[in-house]
Amino acid sequence: MGRTNYFVEGLQGAGKSTLVRLLSGKLKDYEVFHEGDYSPVDLAWCAYVTEERYRRILADYPALCEEIGRNTVTEGSRKIICYTRILTEVPDFYKNMEEYEIYNGKRDRDSFERVVSADGPVFGRIALREGTCRYFGGKK
Repeated sequence: MGRTNYFVEGLQGAGKSTLVRLLSGKLKDYEVFHEGDYSPVDLAWCAYVTEERYRRILADYPALCEEIGRNTVTEGSRKIICYTRILTEVPDFYKNMEEYEIYNGKRDRDSFERVVSADGPVFGRIALREGTCRYFGGKK
């Protein structure tokens, strides 16, 4: 039998996180990704930037360099910053990082499709490897 990816979505307070916790306790061979994590099938709440832009972000937020580094994944020539995992009160940090997301019309259609398609950096290298990816949605 083939393996399946599961996405759990719903209204706030509907029990998504509880369901994921219960299922992941029973399905030990499944990998869990929460919204805002670096996930091989979803870049929601992640900034997708060039190496040059990444260096500028580090220069703009010197107090957060270490934390940004811990929450960054390199995919080919791009950096993916899981910025919602960075807890800070630095003014405008989250607003500025949001500008580099790939969702909500931040990219033209062709660019968006290149990133998230089966040939793109995320799906192509990780999510389509048979039997390696399992996904549960929801916030931590």
